[in-house]
Amino acid sequence: MLQDNTELKGLLKFDDKKEIVAFESGNLSKSFTARKVLGFEYFDNRKDVQRVYYSLPYQSEETGAENYGFFEVLRQYPNFTVLIRKTPVTSRKKKNNGGNPNGQPTNAIWNQEAIILEQKEIVFLMDESGLLTSFLEITHKEVEGSLLDRSVEKNKIEDKKLLKKFVGDYYDELLRYSKEMRLQLDDKDDLIKILDYYETLN
Repeated sequence: MLQDNTELKGLLKFDDKKEIVAFESGNLSKSFTARKVLGFEYFDNRKDVQRVYYSLPYQSEETGAENYGFFEVLRQYPNFTVLIRKTPVTSRKKKNNGGNPNGQPTNAIWNQEAIILEQKEIVFLMDESGLLTSFLEITHKEVEGSLLDRSVEKNKIEDKKLLKKFVGDYYDELLRYSKEMRLQLDDKDDLIKILDYYETLN
């Protein structure tokens, strides 16, 4: 569904690294950014689930300006909704000037340039008024072209009290369940399991 309420039906391909959705139907082929779209959905054959995305405004951390992004609905409850957004992949170059470990003069292998790719997954909780608040931030980094390619993942809970605000008196029970099942709130997959347990309590 586009911002002007035009409904399109056809093949969809969502590039979460660029945050662009491509549409194709017959001879019609277009690509859209989040600013041009209200939302879209498709059936994910790999995960055997219908995936639903909405285009929502958010405030840029870098500029403070309002932008639009694609937010996937993970879970919906009477008083709040859980969504996730993947930011577009950013890249930067970094030169290794540290020298080699033997203290000998550096050469090309030690001075080569590394490319650092970074993408964030941010889990939001949205209240009934549509206010989005970030709960969990997951940063993925890929370092390519250095002496040793590597991947790094960093998880950070933005507001520990936020979940309690929405689940109320069930919060202590969720903590007990997560401890019993060895689940962590700062792990996206574990968080979904905890929320699924929460749904059984209502």
